[in-house]
Amino acid sequence: MPATFFAISPIRTGDFPPLPMGTLGYPGFAWPAIEFAKDQYDFSIYDSYVDQAVAAGLYDPATHTVELSMTLGLTPAWALANDSTCTRPSANGGENCTAPPDSLRFWSSLLDTLVGHSTA
Repeated sequence: MPATFFAISPIRTGDFPPLPMGTLGYPGFAWPAIEFAKDQYDFSIYDSYVDQAVAAGLYDPATHTVELSMTLGLTPAWALANDSTCTRPSANGGENCTAPPDSLRFWSSLLDTLVGHSTA
């Protein structure tokens, strides 16, 4: 996976410049909303975001790419044995948790699947 898929950004939305398109925002665009159960994905939120970027003219036909910046924060409850940090409902009715996943393989699998979906 190329390093260009990753970046660091501030937490406060006021720190970001205005976007040339709408945003789906938290909590809709987070790991628990995309992978609602282990190895079960719903890319509709992600695909909607890509469609918004294309509609806003952010598609590069020369490279067939859409430039996006996204945050995949939070951890789904299924990725944790201890769910004491799980309090906020996710977009699909599950729980968002603030603890890191029990295994980085869970996170790696999400990223591999997301990149595969993005390049398909």
